[in-house]
Amino acid sequence: MAFDAFLQIDGIPGESTDSKHKDWIEIIDYSHTMAQKISDTASSSGARASERANHGLFIVTKDLDKSSPKLAVSLNTGASIATVRMELCRATGDKQLYMVYEMKDVIVADISVQGDMTGERSVPTEVVSFNYGEIEWTYTVTDQKTGKAAGDITGKWSVVENTGG
Repeated sequence: MAFDAFLQIDGIPGESTDSKHKDWIEIIDYSHTMAQKISDTASSSGARASERANHGLFIVTKDLDKSSPKLAVSLNTGASIATVRMELCRATGDKQLYMVYEMKDVIVADISVQGDMTGERSVPTEVVSFNYGEIEWTYTVTDQKTGKAAGDITGKWSVVENTGG
């Protein structure tokens, strides 16, 4: 299923003209990994996790746009961004929202600019990586019969405090 992704960064507008995401940043691709180190042996209580979970960088690919210079400055200053929010919407009909990633206490950790001279893309792309102190995931369930939103399922985690739920 096709989907559209939009990123909103506090203080850094993008160029989206989507009616629900005006001035957000349009995302081409994204990835995020989390991992739990697993012990070869269980503890006396049966637990096998041996350390804190490792939250990898939240990585997005986007076109070079008006957010690019401000993202570069943010990376160079190491300034904390209060909130970065990414919304995934179904690419059909009214672009129903079905997944939200909301990160707090965010730092731009890495930027890689890639120019494609073959003509497949009209502008260079950037791969931007974010490190966060807290993340919240919200998935909106879709009623298969009506196609309408049927409630949210949420979870969150503070990397700083190692707590959540």
